[in-house]
Amino acid sequence: MNMKKVKEWMELANQCATGDFWGTIMDSNDQDDPLSTTPESWSPPVDIFSTSDETFILVELPGIRKEELDLTMIGDSLIIKGMKNNRIPIEDSILSERYTGTFERSIRLPYPVQWNTVSAKLAEGMLVLRFPLPLYREAKISVE
Repeated sequence: MNMKKVKEWMELANQCATGDFWGTIMDSNDQDDPLSTTPESWSPPVDIFSTSDETFILVELPGIRKEELDLTMIGDSLIIKGMKNNRIPIEDSILSERYTGTFERSIRLPYPVQWNTVSAKLAEGMLVLRFPLPLYREAKISVE
């Protein structure tokens, strides 16, 4: 019999018996507001796909205005930063599950992109970025 495992189970049983089990497991820091389940951080979901001549990045940003967004290209990465504001006064809230606050998402691009070829449009909670595929040309290399 593995005594180490038995000891671990006994400690777990003691936590259950003293009522401290779920507090330890859940690590709830919303003691003052039991209805609050607001996430600590948020990162917008992203889809990336290509057609024969363009690549698209779709970013879900519900409730975010273009003035609340900052798009930056650094090397081969696209950085999306923003602020998701709460449009409802907090004192009127009964239950709050939607994330509010700042967010940042870094997306490594599938190939090098020139920033001046990227177009971005935000409509109905969806940010759509478009950029052309790189022009790869076949070239003969001579050996000397």
